[in-house]
Amino acid sequence: MAGVSRKVIQEMRRRHQAGLHAVAVELTNRAKVEATRHTDNGTRRNSITQSKEVDGRTVLWGIPIGAAPHAPYLEAGFRPHWVPARHIGVWMQRHGVGILRHGKAVRVSDRRKRINLRARGTSVALGVFVGGPGSTLQTAPGGTTARFFAGRGRFRTWHYHTKGGTSRYLRTGTVGHPILQPVAAQAHTVPLEVFVRGATRA
Repeated sequence: MAGVSRKVIQEMRRRHQAGLHAVAVELTNRAKVEATRHTDNGTRRNSITQSKEVDGRTVLWGIPIGAAPHAPYLEAGFRPHWVPARHIGVWMQRHGVGILRHGKAVRVSDRRKRINLRARGTSVALGVFVGGPGSTLQTAPGGTTARFFAGRGRFRTWHYHTKGGTSRYLRTGTVGHPILQPVAAQAHTVPLEVFVRGATRA
């Protein structure tokens, strides 16, 4: 930019980055609301963040994989599958999934509490089929398929949709719960005033 000092250019870039950061904060708030629809202990929701890059121009927005390793699978989709209790036991305890007491399903109202697995009359399933027909996860358009035990050593392949509804952001034939993609697709709805306010306050 001819005739403009280096100091002025740096200031313009700093304010531009600050404006983008303000927009990213708005997207983070929207994504956390979306994430609340399907959350366990809040790890993924609480990991949504934004940060200014040291180049003075760029703003990163999303979920650090180190903070929520399961986030990419929920965002892009995964095939329904069986998970042994040794890997998902804590989740089962919190939600009472696959746990019976005197033949009746156990439920907990407070997710911070856990079910006592040693209580009399308690039985625990060997695992959970994640993404089955009754799941609150979403399915890709067209649904998904999975093999289920039909008794006497037989299996049946079912085509189904989950109770969580459909998401066009999932890969074909998978289940999941995208939050970043649908929110990013609505980035153009963030009011211009948000950017201006961030740039002005920089």
